[in-house]
Amino acid sequence: MNNIYLSKYASAVENALKLKPTDDVYGDIEKLRPDGYIELPIDTSILDKHNLFRKYMNLVETDTADGVLTINTSASLPVVVDEDNKAFVEDESTAELRYKAYKLGLIVKAKGSTVNDLKINMTDYLRKTLSKRYGKAEEKLILNGTGVKEPLGLLNYDLGCVSVPEITYDSVIDLFFSLDKDYRDEAIFITNDETALKLRKLKDDSVNYLWNNADSTILGKKVIISNYMANPSKPLLFGNFTYLTFLLRERIAVKVLKELYLENGDIGYASKERLDFKLTEVNACKVLILESLENNQN
Repeated sequence: MNNIYLSKYASAVENALKLKPTDDVYGDIEKLRPDGYIELPIDTSILDKHNLFRKYMNLVETDTADGVLTINTSASLPVVVDEDNKAFVEDESTAELRYKAYKLGLIVKAKGSTVNDLKINMTDYLRKTLSKRYGKAEEKLILNGTGVKEPLGLLNYDLGCVSVPEITYDSVIDLFFSLDKDYRDEAIFITNDETALKLRKLKDDSVNYLWNNADSTILGKKVIISNYMANPSKPLLFGNFTYLTFLLRERIAVKVLKELYLENGDIGYASKERLDFKLTEVNACKVLILESLENNQN
């Protein structure tokens, strides 16, 4: 699609969002898709900001509603061979992960006066607000998904763990080294504000702080804060999240609800996204468990 048609498409989207006639090139743009939704030019930088995993995870886009993703799990290394011999052929080792297309949905309402304001670009407004909200929803789901009619979140996976009575300098060191070095090189810590405060105060016997204030790292690994690390018995994750495969079945799209809210002078915008995600290597992530809180939950 050349620049002229891209410009016309953008104009057609804006007109559709404002309930105005559109260019003849596209006619009724909402009818381009059978479900009447319009795909927005989502700002991935906003999604990256509000879903911490988007910077690290493996994003795969697929057109199928559900199916099987085949992952190569072989870790064979090259070996020394004679000059005249063929190279070593690795053992074929794969894992099959079945995925679905879970739907995230949200209806946003806007005042008719706002929609009709010539100075307001509705495409830009919806793009920004939905990128932010869906980014947050994705992060929350990746951490806390129950696995019942929704994906299974990391905090509900059966991960390897370090179980301790309380968070100490030594317990964080133990968590760090519990992760195999092959995964540790690209690993990050994920925690919440409350736990981060405790981590910042931890010192060794020589009164050296565990947390490096200069770059917010522990043992050279970045510490990321998430408001959705909400399980008090699992306050700290440490893992390589390039092994988190995020399957995007459908990008964020919007449908104009032309009549539903007109009685109150509002216009509704139904939005949706379809996705699934899997941790393809459970050994790539470890969790710190507080024994007393874990026992109370059980």
